Amino acid sequence: MLRTSVLTLAAFAFALPLTANADDTGTPALYADFSDGPVTGTLNISETGTDENPYYGGSHRLLANNASSVTASFNLEDKPAQTILRLEHLTASFGSREGYSPVDIIVNNQIAAQDFSPQAMNYVWSTFDISQLVQQGENEIVIRLGNARTHYWIKRMEIATGD
Repeated sequence: MLRTSVLTLAAFAFALPLTANADDTGTPALYADFSDGPVTGTLNISETGTDENPYYGGSHRLLANNASSVTASFNLEDKPAQTILRLEHLTASFGSREGYSPVDIIVNNQIAAQDFSPQAMNYVWSTFDISQLVQQGENEIVIRLGNARTHYWIKRMEIATGD
């Protein structure tokens, strides 16, 4: 079943080494966890054309070419010197063959990555320096599926900031 939903998630302060305003738990202050049913975390998440993936460790799948997306909204009190976006994700395989699920990553209406397709068949972490694209106040990150041959799976999104 395709999903169109908006989730507002509570704010907690945790940290990656780069993250300001955090404790020492190792969890970033801004994150969304897609791995176990409904999304949890501190980012405001909306999804279009996704479902909860029951396979391979849980995640959410972007299913519809050029229509499925995940949007994360968050507020920054000040513009940090450095902002890093980390995604734990994969491209689904096509049987025993490698898949292809390109996504555009758009930060505040500016392209951070275009037609990016993560490694197939295993979850990987990808890191994007989005320092020049974020701003003080409200920010938005959109992950939009392009012309894919297989589904894009997202398991976790983290945003780390630092000065």
